[in-house]
Amino acid sequence: MTSTGSVPLSSDNSAPSSIPKWVYALAIGVPVTAALFYILFGPGDEEPKKRKPKLKTEKKIEEKKANTETASPETVEKVKIEDAVEESPSDPLEKAVAAKNRGNKYFRAGRYELAIKCYTEAIELCPTENSLDLSTFHQNRAAAYDFMEDMDRVIADCDTALNLNNKYVKALDRRAKTLRKQAMKIENYEVQVEKLKQCVEDITSVCLLEGFQKQEHLVLVDQVLRELGRAEAALASKTREPVLSSTHFITHYFSSFSEDPIMKSIEKESEGDIDEKENEQSLSGYLRAKKNLSAEKYGSIVEDCTEEIKAEGEFTQLARLLRGTFYIMMKQPVAAMDDLTKLIEDDSVDVKVKVNALIKRASLYIQQ
Repeated sequence: MTSTGSVPLSSDNSAPSSIPKWVYALAIGVPVTAALFYILFGPGDEEPKKRKPKLKTEKKIEEKKANTETASPETVEKVKIEDAVEESPSDPLEKAVAAKNRGNKYFRAGRYELAIKCYTEAIELCPTENSLDLSTFHQNRAAAYDFMEDMDRVIADCDTALNLNNKYVKALDRRAKTLRKQAMKIENYEVQVEKLKQCVEDITSVCLLEGFQKQEHLVLVDQVLRELGRAEAALASKTREPVLSSTHFITHYFSSFSEDPIMKSIEKESEGDIDEKENEQSLSGYLRAKKNLSAEKYGSIVEDCTEEIKAEGEFTQLARLLRGTFYIMMKQPVAAMDDLTKLIEDDSVDVKVKVNALIKRASLYIQQ
């Protein structure tokens, strides 16, 4: 019998032959592959290395900035000038509009002289065929002149603007208001009437173009018409031939002054005062005038008083008072005001004469 210890094990029971080789390969290969994949593609400290190209770009930008900062002022200025030249408009109209826009900024800031320079530049640059734009530039410059109280230039620019665009409401309105200002500052009634007439024409045109929609301009028309009426009345009274009032009116006018020194003198004469009778023998200009006044013969009184004043006679003060009074009744307020004011301002004039002159001058002021 053979012993059992010498019998060899079968291949099925041996450990090495029980597990296939591919299992060993799989068990070893999978972890190794995963480890390599993690090392190559997983997160780690290598991220900054991948950003190296970006850092190089930033470094270049910083170098450019440093070069710009260290550049000389002349280089920087040249760059700015070149940029400005490249950005400025080349078309003449665009240049004119740009100058106008600069002028508008100065105007809004209250720097009217600089605004005028910009508007003038715009006018010079603008092509003549662009009439509407030119009209606007002239009107803008007129507005700047208006704030500087240069009324002649305001009207000149408004005239040009309206020649280019006769329906320009702003220019018509500005010229009308400026003409009114000028008229109020002029003492010459003829010039005043002419300016107010043109003002009425301009402001009426504004109302027509606006369709009578703005109350402000309707009120202005009414005010200017009243001023024109007063100016025409003053001009008419100055230029018309002097005409005496009726005898009845003259008599009542003198009787309204209870302390009139001339009438008091006539009353004394009528009572037979000796001094007055003696003076009748020397008929100077004033005495003839007084005699005619008493006899209600008024035609030559002004001439007789003028003769006395020119001769600087004894009764010059009374002659001037009588002449000024007749100027009032002859509708010559300017001449009357002149005579009465001279009496009031003369310290040597008798008090009663001066008081009477003050009252009569006050009546002239009321009539105005």
